[in-house]
Amino acid sequence: MASKRRASDNGDTVDTISKRSRTDVSTNLSFGIEIEAFVVYHKSRRSWPTKGTQMNTEAHDTTFDIERRLLRGSGLTFLEYENEFDRSEEYKNNTSAWKMDEEFSLTRLTTEQIVQIVTSKQGELSILAKFSPETWLSGAIEFVSPKYEDIQTAREDLDKLVSHTHTKTSFLLVNDDCGLHVHVGRVDDETLPLRPLQCLAFITVIFEAEIDRLHPSQRHNNVHIESTRKFFQQEVNNKLPIPVSQLVATDNVQLMSVEDIRRNIFQRRDLSSFMVLMGDHERNYRVNFSNIGSDCDPPRTVEFRQHAGCIDPQVILHWVTFCDALVRWAYQLAEDDECLPDIKSWENTEDISITRLLDSLNLPEPTRAFYLSKIRITPNVTAHP
Repeated sequence: MASKRRASDNGDTVDTISKRSRTDVSTNLSFGIEIEAFVVYHKSRRSWPTKGTQMNTEAHDTTFDIERRLLRGSGLTFLEYENEFDRSEEYKNNTSAWKMDEEFSLTRLTTEQIVQIVTSKQGELSILAKFSPETWLSGAIEFVSPKYEDIQTAREDLDKLVSHTHTKTSFLLVNDDCGLHVHVGRVDDETLPLRPLQCLAFITVIFEAEIDRLHPSQRHNNVHIESTRKFFQQEVNNKLPIPVSQLVATDNVQLMSVEDIRRNIFQRRDLSSFMVLMGDHERNYRVNFSNIGSDCDPPRTVEFRQHAGCIDPQVILHWVTFCDALVRWAYQLAEDDECLPDIKSWENTEDISITRLLDSLNLPEPTRAFYLSKIRITPNVTAHP
């Protein structure tokens, strides 16, 4: 087994170790966060759209206006746009401030669902008991963070986002449909080098079933977070891979051997052919490589899409730390002649384990302990071949 490295200073916090470990790789990395959530609010906060507004639904106007007012005193900077159809490329690619967008992938909560949610929260939020559950409304929003280079600044901003939305008549809510996405890229927004990207692809494909153990079951099989192992399936007794577009779930399809996966990834000699292998411009995979090409608009990042929706800043930052560490480990492995040469087959169960992965990532002790605790309560529902 490869040598293990991890932080174990009992006196360190997740913030202090994260700052120190970010110097382990010479390339400076940055990260961004996307949070899908529902804003639930009492109708007394409702404001009708300003005369002449071009937004297409009253619910969209109401939710956005309310959330803007809630965050007005937070100290966070938000980019503005006139309406849903008037967002320029400059707006979409701007990473200097927060953005709020309507989240179309989320089904709007029904009145019955809101009633159930509000009723269930009356114990922890006593103010809810003063209003009839039927008088609460909701809207789905994606919060997109600016680009960060350190954990502490992100923590302060997330605390502001949550605390200013949780009031006597409003709060944020996530359900099983919501997701949390983390983008990791270079500080200068340039494309990540091919060799580290290949190592990252190999790591995430080989350890995919183990990483699944850190997430609830609804984040294992989902059309928005498909398995990246789909790119490495072949027909039984056939050494040629099957194009993803032609995949059919039958008993005649199996995952390639570890060495065939390694060969398919590392035989790519340029970024374009690597992107074709890893889904080209399709983004709905656990790890999304569709925005790394030199022809892509900056920021050019790898997106980690698997985490369930979350509004707890500490849990969000554990996942940020994990994703950042994956990319940094890929950079380190890229310096070796062969990526993880000790893993030669799916029978290497000790080497293809979540504990080996957590140790290899050199995670801060609080983050490592957090994920070790999740393994104990999450069954290994997706076994290796």
